[in-house]
Amino acid sequence: MKKTCNKLIRDNIPEIILVKGGDPVTRIAGDEEYWLKLKEKLHEEIAEFSEAENMEEMAYILEVAEAICEHKNFDRNKLDRLKTEKVSKSGEGLSFGGGVAKYGAGCLLLPRIVIHNGLLMFFSAGFVTCVYC
Repeated sequence: MKKTCNKLIRDNIPEIILVKGGDPVTRIAGDEEYWLKLKEKLHEEIAEFSEAENMEEMAYILEVAEAICEHKNFDRNKLDRLKTEKVSKSGEGLSFGGGVAKYGAGCLLLPRIVIHNGLLMFFSAGFVTCVYC
């Protein structure tokens, strides 16, 4: 029985399938489809990380984030500058130095990974963010 995946795969997966006796059928996605599949892959990897909560799954998320940066031609130095600007405007970075940010009423405890305005943000500790500020 043939299994249809219809998702992004690593370069070596077709060879691995062949070695196992399978008959992989692959194609190269166009730019628009590739972008959609990258976003799907990001959601998939975040869901897997949410379940496993391990470094391997985090590495997959970072790999997808790097592929997104490459596809969108995001300049890594510019991204670092934007991150630094956000720190200077909003406080001590996104990790909160292992502490918890404190806000007044109307705040919500959120998970450790957030996609906001198309940017993936990683948090190294629990955090609180204000919803109605």
